[in-house]
Amino acid sequence: MVLRCSGGQSILSELSNETVAVDIDDAIRLNAAAITTQIYIGAPYEHQSINNLIKLTDTGNRYGIPTLAVTSAGAGTSSTRRAG
Repeated sequence: MVLRCSGGQSILSELSNETVAVDIDDAIRLNAAAITTQIYIGAPYEHQSINNLIKLTDTGNRYGIPTLAVTSAGAGTSSTRRAG
């Protein structure tokens, strides 16, 4: 199992405003094969989401648990614009 470790408020506000919401002890207790977080490129909280990834990577490395990043492009970036 891969355990998502970031979370934030509801979908009615800015989705990129997430924090690390799961402790490494929970991942160990659940025998997670890896941990993951969402990063939002081009979003208002891009820096925070990348910081979450750094924290999880450092923590996971201490316990031999790989960290994955689920990447999302923010609205208005070239990957989200439709061809016109």
